[in-house]
Amino acid sequence: MAIGLQRAGILGLVAAWLGFTLPSAVLLFGFALGVSTLGDVSQAGWVLGLKAAAVAVVGHAVLGMAKSLTPDARRATIAVGVLTVVLLVPGPLTMFGAMALAGIAGFFVCRSPSTTENDEPRFRVRLRPAVGWLSLAVFVMLLAGLPILLCSPATPR
Repeated sequence: MAIGLQRAGILGLVAAWLGFTLPSAVLLFGFALGVSTLGDVSQAGWVLGLKAAAVAVVGHAVLGMAKSLTPDARRATIAVGVLTVVLLVPGPLTMFGAMALAGIAGFFVCRSPSTTENDEPRFRVRLRPAVGWLSLAVFVMLLAGLPILLCSPATPR
């Protein structure tokens, strides 16, 4: 979607989303509806096999991202710090706090001294600031609002 946005603006982003994300979302939704009619399948052999395959795929992705996102000791130290905090401090807000602290640490520790105001960004996206602020507002509303809506007593379960 980022490539569509860079090459053709908002219409390119929407076209990329329609061509890539929407079909997989529709298939996953249909699969979820089909599986929900089967009852409790949590211990079925095929589900356990899918879980094992998912662990392998996620592990491979994490290793690949670690190689590209933590190429130096500073960023690797921040990543290990986040991992340690998330593993040792249980709670749903721990992950958000650890990521926020990692972002702040990265902002101060991983700054490049050679950056000047004349440096051209490698990935130029032409959007109005209002689009960014609107996207951030929708993200925050969904991130905070959906769990609140789920836990509200008026929501039928």
